[in-house]
Amino acid sequence: MEELKEYLTYQIEHLEKWDKSTTLSEYGKGKLSGFKNILEQLLIQDVSNRFKEEQFITNTCFSYRHDYGLMLNKDKDKLRFECSEWMRAIKNSETH
Repeated sequence: MEELKEYLTYQIEHLEKWDKSTTLSEYGKGKLSGFKNILEQLLIQDVSNRFKEEQFITNTCFSYRHDYGLMLNKDKDKLRFECSEWMRAIKNSETH
């Protein structure tokens, strides 16, 4: 998966540099757009998969609320639920 992301990133950078020096054909513009879309989907999928990890959710909550460790358990649970809902909302809005 990492190799694919690196390849797509390289292709995007290459096409964008080409586009700055000359005008890309419609085919080139289509490739660039397609590569960007695929890379975006892969990155969202990576983040989505990480939200299944309890430690990632905990770290995200600490980043969002620095007092997370001092919160009552019921408040931590509420924040953890909201955190997972953020990811669900991001994934759902990607198709629109």
